[in-house]
Amino acid sequence: QNRCNLRRRHPRTEGCRQMLTATQAAQALGVSKRHLYALAAKGLLPCYRFGSAVRFDAAEQQGA
Repeated sequence: QNRCNLRRRHPRTEGCRQMLTATQAAQALGVSKRHLYALAAKGLLPCYRFGSAVRFDAAEQQGA
């Protein structure tokens, strides 16, 4: 099942950015992992795929 419906790749031109796992992002936002994935699936929370891994940009979490 594709939990992150955004099939975009993380831009490599911006330099190194801190990427969070789903667990880390959920803790930072104070929500469950299930709710985090639901937000990502609806396109309300940007996420990035690296192979089969889903990551969330720490800088983008501050605006959520």
